[in-house]
Parts: sequence; structure tokens; C-alpha cells
Amino acid sequence: VQTCALPISHREATAQRSPDRTLFPMRRTLALAALSASAASAYTPAFLWSEKLDAGVGRAAEHLGEVSAHELARTVASIVDKGGAAAASPLLHTPPTVHPEVQLVFAVAGLETEAVRAHAASLPQIERLVRTSESSVSMPFTAGAPRGGSVFDTATRVASHDAESYLNAHPELFANDVPDVVLIELPSANGHSPADALRAQDKFVGKISGMVSRATGGKYAALVASANAVLGGRRRLEEEMPEPL
Repeated sequence: VQTCALPISHREATAQRSPDRTLFPMRRTLALAALSASAASAYTPAFLWSEKLDAGVGRAAEHLGEVSAHELARTVASIVDKGGAAAASPLLHTPPTVHPEVQLVFAVAGLETEAVRAHAASLPQIERLVRTSESSVSMPFTAGAPRGGSVFDTATRVASHDAESYLNAHPELFANDVPDVVLIELPSANGHSPADALRAQDKFVGKISGMVSRATGGKYAALVASANAVLGGRRRLEEEMPEPL
């Protein structure tokens, strides 16, 4: 795995912890990302959590090295066991103990590390989910696009405006002992300020995650990442931006 050029070593960065435990790890991670503004502008963030199950990524973990989109896909594949041992990811500290009923993937068009760093307060739902889940990791430096044949290619793709009705129409997803991957596309933030766009996207992620949490008893996992990191050059679904708060 390549690491980005930070003013502090990768080992020091990943080990660094703030004595102020009221500072949430996601904000601390992005504050460290700001130490290299030029690097942050070239990357997109990703957040992964599993509410009740040990996904093997640690708890409120921070990965400050560069993470490729291929590694994100391998991590999700390992969590849902789509690729078995061959899909083992360096992001995993230990093999996942139990597979989720549903793996949500939120592909957010236009999501950028610099915008999230500047407006982290606009993401209270994602912050809460990462902080309180049994297993979670924040990754501010993701780059590239997934390779062909990834777990994202075989996922069920749903536009954000159809997500709630789709989930309501398919209750079998929540108790079939199959780790179904549902990829929900959120469009770009054209016409909205970065803070308003993040706030609306965060509200949507919190709402859908809450639905799936209640339906599965918390036995789900979720990834929030940029659309490029999830879909690469694949054609996007057409939809409208969620209304800002």
C-alpha cells in the first residue's frame, strides 16, 4: 500500500491520539489530513462501520495511509465473504467474525477530503455511526477506481430517491442469511454549498442506515465513499440532489 506524503511519518500518524477524548476520531483524522493540504485536495474520504458485528477493521480506527479503491472493494468483499480468502484486505486487522445481513454502499458524487475537512460539523450522523459502532474505520486518503469484477459490480444499484421504497419493498433482504450488497448512488452537489450538500447527504445516510439497523437488529455494515472510488467510470444513475436542511 502506498502512503501519502505527510509531514509526520505514517507510523506516527496512525498511532497519534488526542488527549481530548471529546474530539471525535473522524474530525481528528481529517485535522491530521489538513497538515498536508495539497495532498488532501487530491483525495476522497471513506468511512466504514458495522453497528453490531465485528467487521475486523478495529473500533473507531483511523487509517492515514493511502487507500486504493481496489482495497476498499476487497475490504467489502471480505466483510460479505463474496471473494473469500482471496479478497483479504490489508485494512482488516482480523477476519470478520460474522457476516452482515446487508452491506450498504453509499456512493457519493463529488465527495472530497478537503470539503469534509472544512465542513466536518455537517456530518453528525456519520460521525455518530462511526463513533458508536462495534467496528469502524475512517480513511481520508482514498484514490483511484475499483478494478473490474469487484464486489461493487455485482451489487444492486439504487438511486437515492428510490432507496427507501426499494428497501421497504424487499424485506427479505434483512433476514435471509445472505449478505446482500445494496449500492445507493447520491448525486453531485450542483447548486448547493458544500456544507449544505454534506448536511443533506449526511441526513440521508443516517435515515437509510437507521431503517436497515432496525430491520436487521443492527446486523448490517455500511461504507460511505466517493462515487469515483465505488463506480469508477461506470455510468451513473440519473437523479436529483437531496434537499439540504
